[in-house]
Amino acid sequence: MLASVLAACSSSHAIEYMPSPSRLSMPSIDVDAEVVPVSASDRVLEVPPDPRVVGWWSGGAQPGDDEGSVVLDVHLDTLEHGFGPFTAVHHLEPGDPAQIVGADGRDHDYTVVDVVTYEKTVLPHAELFRRDGPPKAVLVTCGGEFDPVQGWDSNVVVVMEPA
Repeated sequence: MLASVLAACSSSHAIEYMPSPSRLSMPSIDVDAEVVPVSASDRVLEVPPDPRVVGWWSGGAQPGDDEGSVVLDVHLDTLEHGFGPFTAVHHLEPGDPAQIVGADGRDHDYTVVDVVTYEKTVLPHAELFRRDGPPKAVLVTCGGEFDPVQGWDSNVVVVMEPA
C-alpha cells in the first residue's frame, strides 16, 4: 500500500553482496533500529516491511567510506505493524546526533544537517543517492499527506554528515 522510495540506480548494475550495517541510533527521537540490506530494481528501492527495521541500499556507500551516500530507508507505518518509531522523524533538527553501527562492528557518528520533505515525484535522486561526492548518510521515509488509496504523497529526507 505504501509507495517504495525511488533510488537513482539501475537494475542493469549487478550489486555484489556486501556485509550490512547493523543498527541505526537517533537518540533525540528515541530510535534504535536494526538495519538490513535492501536492493533496487527498476529504480525502486526496496523498503523492509516492518517500520521498526531500516533498509540499507547495498549499492551505496558503507558507513565510514570516504565518499558517497549511505542510503537508508524505512516505512513510517504499515497495516500489519502499525506506526513505527520513525513517525517522529519530523522532530529531528540540524545538530541532532545519529550513529550507524557498520558491518565492521564500529560505531560511525553522524550529525543531522537537514530534514526536507519532497513530493515523491520531485525527490532529487541524483543529489541524494550518490556513489561519489562527500560522505554522508541519507534516511528516506514517507511523509506529507496520507491518502487511504494512494498512501503518503511525499518523502521526508534526513541528511547527515560524519561527525
